[in-house]
Amino acid sequence: MKGRNLVIGMLAAAAVGALIGTLFAPDKGSETRKKIKNAADDLAHKVKKGLRKNPVTGDMEVSS
Repeated sequence: MKGRNLVIGMLAAAAVGALIGTLFAPDKGSETRKKIKNAADDLAHKVKKGLRKNPVTGDMEVSS
C-alpha cells in the first residue's frame, strides 16, 4: 500500500509539473491545448502500464 501511494504521488507530481511547464510556455493556445492533451494521454498510458489487476482479489496494484 505504501509503495502504491508513492507511485501515485510521483505520477501526480510529474503531471502537475508538466502542466505548469506547459502553461507557462510561450505558445499559441491551440498548441498549448495539444501539448496538454498529449501529456495527459501519455500519463494515462504510463499509469495503465504501471498498474495491473490482481487475479485473486480483482484489485488494481502496482506492477513489480
